[in-house]
Amino acid sequence: MARFIRGLDLFFFFFTVVFTASALGRPAKAIDGGIDAKDGEYPAVFGFSSENPSMDDACTAFLVHARVLLTTAHCLQGSISIDGLANGTDIRRNKTRGYAPKVGRFAPNPSFTPPLSASTQDEKRSAAANDIGYIVLKEDASDIAPLPVYVSDDGSSIDALNGVDTKLIGYGLDRWSQVRDGLEAGTLEGLRSGVKKIGRKQVTSVDAIGFLKMGGQAFGSLPGDSGGPVLSTVNGHETVVALNHGMNLTRGSGGIVYDSTIATLLTKKNLCWVEANSGIHFTHLDCF
Repeated sequence: MARFIRGLDLFFFFFTVVFTASALGRPAKAIDGGIDAKDGEYPAVFGFSSENPSMDDACTAFLVHARVLLTTAHCLQGSISIDGLANGTDIRRNKTRGYAPKVGRFAPNPSFTPPLSASTQDEKRSAAANDIGYIVLKEDASDIAPLPVYVSDDGSSIDALNGVDTKLIGYGLDRWSQVRDGLEAGTLEGLRSGVKKIGRKQVTSVDAIGFLKMGGQAFGSLPGDSGGPVLSTVNGHETVVALNHGMNLTRGSGGIVYDSTIATLLTKKNLCWVEANSGIHFTHLDCF
């Protein structure tokens, strides 16, 4: 975790998914106030680490095909390898790591450019809309049902997400207060991720360029949650409507303030890039 601080942008940074426990009726732990997943819960959601000298070394991903997982581009950009991919409740411990498949290959979306403090608002919006990547497994995860995806392919399908209730899942850090203190100090040394957590938020706004916001700190994104699914009920089925991009921070008189969680929409453009680049078809889209 100590590596993550490089390139910190307080106004728009990557991470993904956290929560506050009392609203869910189970003990608070991780995903800022999120609850621990039960054994076997959401097996299609995985945590992993990457050998990357300039980025967070813990992220989340989810299965959309027997051999394909989606995650954020920033989790993969510059990575040499992916290690420790697993779907257990606590991927730090051998006895709770769950299913741990071997990774064949991976790629970040080349349209994604990490936002910096000096980036314009349009550049930051573009980063949020293009922050997608994929992981291809060496063998099919045939015993795990992939998560269905909601394709945001036009204005009406994007607008329909405004105000919807969502569920977020990730392997990120425990509490915003710890992250805030670490950011102020310039290091996240000693903070641990790796426990699968669940929380709930509501979409507060959508941007037609390709991302949504979920306001407030409660159940917000933290380091290690990036790439996790944002789920909502579509036609009676729990469906991925976005993937966690990170958290939007501002600086107030009292220090760093958590503004909102940002999530990248699964647009036709993004999904068709994944299908074309991976060579694996997993949607109903006519991409070729």
